[in-house]
Amino acid sequence: GNALADAIGGPCNPSTNLEGSVVSLAALWQLCCLTVGRNENQIDDVVLAIGAAGTYIDAGRKRFLAACPPFAHFCAMSDGYAALIGAGSGKPCALIIAGTGVAGHRLYANGLSIQRDAWGWIGGDRGSGSWIGQKGLRHCLAALDGVVSEDNLSRAILAAIGGVEGLRAGWMRDLG
Repeated sequence: GNALADAIGGPCNPSTNLEGSVVSLAALWQLCCLTVGRNENQIDDVVLAIGAAGTYIDAGRKRFLAACPPFAHFCAMSDGYAALIGAGSGKPCALIIAGTGVAGHRLYANGLSIQRDAWGWIGGDRGSGSWIGQKGLRHCLAALDGVVSEDNLSRAILAAIGGVEGLRAGWMRDLG
């Protein structure tokens, strides 16, 4: 029941990058062990709780847990749920997270929690930085195609990505 160390790191989204998530977890565990002078192979009495993006997806969470060291107990939760519990110290509260992604969470007195959005950058996260960026890029591409009029926004975005040459050179290839 005593917390000996904690650490923050990343990136860690087992549903999109299982290998990278396991590497991130190993680095965090090493940091915790260094903090308390513990042998990192001594895990049979360790309860590890981790809040990581994508762990609400069963298949990704199961593969992640199977690839991690065999801690005595492992509790994986979404990063948003971990933030919700932290924000209210485990008591009923509501939380909106807006950044690269967007999530709304609420914890009720009976322990029920609900989440809204946090579906990821491809189809969800309405109002997030990623969502706004996609809308701007689509506007820029529509202006290039003559579907909408060119304006300051489309010109600024095109300049930021290296112009048409940047697009042709594969600027969007590594976004996913």
